[in-house]
Amino acid sequence: MNFATFREKGDSYFKVYANIAAILVLLVFLLAQFIIYRKIVSEDLLHDAELHSKLMAAFVLGYVNTGKSPGFWSEEFRQKLNENLFLLKEEDSNSVSLKVHVFDPQTSGWREVFSADGGFVTSISPAEKRVITFIDLFTKGSGRVRYNGEGFVVTGTTEMDVNNVTKLKVTTDVEANDFIRQQLWAAIVLILLFGVIVLVSVLQYRLLFFTLYKPLDNLIEGMKVISQGNLDYRIPVLRQDKLGSFIESFNNMVEELKKSRQDLEKELSITKKQREKIFEVYRDVIFAVTQGKLLLVKVEELPSYTGEGQRLAEVTISRGEDVGLARKVSKQVVRQLFPRYQKTQRLLLCVSEAATNVVKHAGFGVFSILKTNDTTIRFIFQDKGPGIDLDYLPSALFYQGFSTKASLGYGFTLIYNFVDKIILSSTKNGTTLAFDIIFLEQHENNEMVS
Repeated sequence: MNFATFREKGDSYFKVYANIAAILVLLVFLLAQFIIYRKIVSEDLLHDAELHSKLMAAFVLGYVNTGKSPGFWSEEFRQKLNENLFLLKEEDSNSVSLKVHVFDPQTSGWREVFSADGGFVTSISPAEKRVITFIDLFTKGSGRVRYNGEGFVVTGTTEMDVNNVTKLKVTTDVEANDFIRQQLWAAIVLILLFGVIVLVSVLQYRLLFFTLYKPLDNLIEGMKVISQGNLDYRIPVLRQDKLGSFIESFNNMVEELKKSRQDLEKELSITKKQREKIFEVYRDVIFAVTQGKLLLVKVEELPSYTGEGQRLAEVTISRGEDVGLARKVSKQVVRQLFPRYQKTQRLLLCVSEAATNVVKHAGFGVFSILKTNDTTIRFIFQDKGPGIDLDYLPSALFYQGFSTKASLGYGFTLIYNFVDKIILSSTKNGTTLAFDIIFLEQHENNEMVS
């Protein structure tokens, strides 16, 4: 699957999320409309209750102005109020109750002088009451919607002065059950719509997870395993679409890569064996031509030549001053062990040449002095430089003055001529050069004669 396919899938999923976002915006818009509608209906309901109270107050004031005021809360007055209440009930079924209070100067409070109930046209079920109480809808808006034990009402109140002497307060309750029920069902619809949106969002996420993210996670995890060198691992193909085809192609690529690596390992194995055989022949030829004086060894054979014996001294070589220090230490060791040795200057010249090569070609190395037996001292130079090209070794041995950057040059010829035995190991990871000096009086006398 190429980039265009991924982009196509990304665009499709973006559209899905864009649709969900649009639905959420629509939900917010509907919620705002619900709040605005609720406010308008609530204000109309409050206005209706206030209007009812003003109508009843006007009736009371008109009754007083007829000259019958001495008994405006008499039985005749009560009967008239009841008639007007039921008249309002017939004209407008929202009226529920009517109360008239008179202000008592002695208690500075209102005293009820009349009360009548007209009843509810509709009723609120206990289940609806519990739901409304739970969501607490009726406490929003004006705060004057209340539950009177039978249903929800909105109260309108009008105060007035009668003959500038008596204060009356007329209170009417208007039924609000339909208003509350509308808010209840609107809230339920919004909650259901929100639940549907949440469910759709979850399903879309699961769809994305199982159709894109999960396969991509499997692909990424498989790539990590394969990148660690496990070419036997195969990513499961769980789909029959473009992503599945991509995973299948990737598995085929890994299979081809595995075959290529196996072929390369076979070739390297053959090459390694051939190089080992060539090295063995080359080493035997060099050893024979030099009459056993120069021995080429493998890296794994070095410990038997550099680790056995008594370590007399060790010097770190990283700069020109260290060459002089190597000479000084070598001179001290030789004078201490073999004070009658007469070729010290030759030995020090060999040490100088080997140490200079370490500084020049490797930059850093270690010089060690070992006593291998009572008459032999081994001088060892080890570094981590680029190594010596052994192809130039015969020229360095037998052609005086021959020098290349890849070889030990003229100094190696000098070392070969002055020492008793040379042990050499060199790879691209470093070089070890060791030479032996035999401090045997008879051996020295033989050399002087020759």
